Amino acid sequence: MAGTAAAGELSAPPPPAAAPAETRRGAYRFRVAGPRDERAVARVLREGVFDGAIRVAFHGEPDALAAAAVYGPVHQTVIAERDGAVAAIACRAERDVFVNGRIRRMGYLSQLRVAGGRGAGRDLLEGGFEFCRALHDRGSAFAYLMAIVEDNEPARRLLTSARLGGAPDIVPLEPFVTFAIPTRLRSPQPGGELRRGHPDLLPAIADCLQRFGARHQLAPVWTADDLASRERTPGLAAEDFFVLRRGGLVAACVALWDQRPFRQTVVHGYSRRLARMRPLVNLAARAGWTPRLPPAGTALAFAYLSHAAFDDDPRDLLPLIDAARTAAGRAGLEFLVLGAAERHPLAAAVAARFRHRRYVSRLYLARWPGDETPAALDGRIPAPEVAVL
Repeated sequence: MAGTAAAGELSAPPPPAAAPAETRRGAYRFRVAGPRDERAVARVLREGVFDGAIRVAFHGEPDALAAAAVYGPVHQTVIAERDGAVAAIACRAERDVFVNGRIRRMGYLSQLRVAGGRGAGRDLLEGGFEFCRALHDRGSAFAYLMAIVEDNEPARRLLTSARLGGAPDIVPLEPFVTFAIPTRLRSPQPGGELRRGHPDLLPAIADCLQRFGARHQLAPVWTADDLASRERTPGLAAEDFFVLRRGGLVAACVALWDQRPFRQTVVHGYSRRLARMRPLVNLAARAGWTPRLPPAGTALAFAYLSHAAFDDDPRDLLPLIDAARTAAGRAGLEFLVLGAAERHPLAAAVAARFRHRRYVSRLYLARWPGDETPAALDGRIPAPEVAVL
């Protein structure tokens, strides 16, 4: 079937990287976190508040180390210790993605957090990159994907302007839009058979995802086994999918992936302007015009619209999104999150059809000097999965 990856084409997960026990840089000691570090890692995540109109932190309760498995089948949480305490963390992961229509092993660098929300000094950044490079040399990734929120100007400037010793070369790709869609919306019915997912449908759903992925850049490779795995897709059941069938094929699909049992986004406050507008925004939210802005200290009640794929027309996803919206509202969720490259036709279709709040990040590709030089990305539009970024 066109676009479907044969089992032999998939990258076999490598054995666990024989990581160096530790490295040191200045006052910092770097190593891979173990079970005894979970509480310290969770604390740093809670303290890592991102500034912007809405100040949030991304928690990983009840087990921050286990939650990192969502980033890929190979994942390592790196910690930097100073004076015996965890001073910073970062996550390095690997998974198979489509690059120029072929399957490659891609890395992800994410969750860079400094304890207490302090800035990262040169020793911390350079030592962390050097340790990640040591892990990279024992892994299989040809390059790494990073996403930085446009509001996070200090991080973007720090990682992309000054040359840090041991750091990879970081090249900007393009803007990536995250849509927050309220659950009170209506869409037209599609021309086809709309169904909820079922375990028997997982192979056909995986085929649809792979056809879609092969037409795009950096889209994850999903097999039926991945979709059924409690380790690779925790909290996602076959029944969480919504599919459109035509001619015996799954022509479009999307999943309602509620990750709150293991990953939470907690509001820590609002900008002065948004705090003043919050009562009016919440009044509009009652009519389903925009997502509600909850009080500080509250976890956002949302789920991801993940595994979104279609064969021909992005508008085929609109009724599936509406069906997911209905199910989400019944489950007490207030909005859904969908991500797409800014130039993707899906982004235009969603923006035209649904009321939403829009958040822009930028995708970056990172490579260490001396690695193989991959073929230039062709004109296919990037389609990374926001639920695993």
